[in-house]
Amino acid sequence: MKVYEYQKITSNSIGINITLRDLIDQPIQTKTVKVIEVFINEGDYVYNCYIALKILNQGELIELYNRWPGQIDEVYIKENDLIGLDSVIYNIRGDFRQDLQIEYIQYGVINKRNQNFRINIIKNEEEHIPEQGDKIQLDPKMILGHKDNVFKVVMNDGKMNDINFQVMKNKYPHLVVQYLEKL
Repeated sequence: MKVYEYQKITSNSIGINITLRDLIDQPIQTKTVKVIEVFINEGDYVYNCYIALKILNQGELIELYNRWPGQIDEVYIKENDLIGLDSVIYNIRGDFRQDLQIEYIQYGVINKRNQNFRINIIKNEEEHIPEQGDKIQLDPKMILGHKDNVFKVVMNDGKMNDINFQVMKNKYPHLVVQYLEKL
């Protein structure tokens, strides 16, 4: 099995994560690691930033955390499995129905000997015919400004949000073009 080097990935101070799509656009690969201990079970309810498992990476124990809260429907891994850091670990049911894709990988160093990765899983993009009374889908309406690789946007519900540049470029190119024309 080929093992790839994992580059350091950081988030900026306001907590914006780098998406997996960003990583795929760059020449970067993930490491294959060994699962040492699994802290989640099918049927458990987990909160955000709950420790999901411990992995062994080149002799170092690293903890992996989930981001979304919810009840675990199915766990796909067990102790002694070899997984990639972009593997699907578990499936959460309920409001956060998962589609087996990872949205973010966040890497942080607490000290030299303790490294933490946070894995976040995104919801399934299903064909949905809106019924009366359904909430409107949130989409960016207008870009107000930018800083680093993040756009400050107004959503169609009137609230402000920060969205990664790559996401805006891929999903809402017309808004990016409108914003750049105003500069």
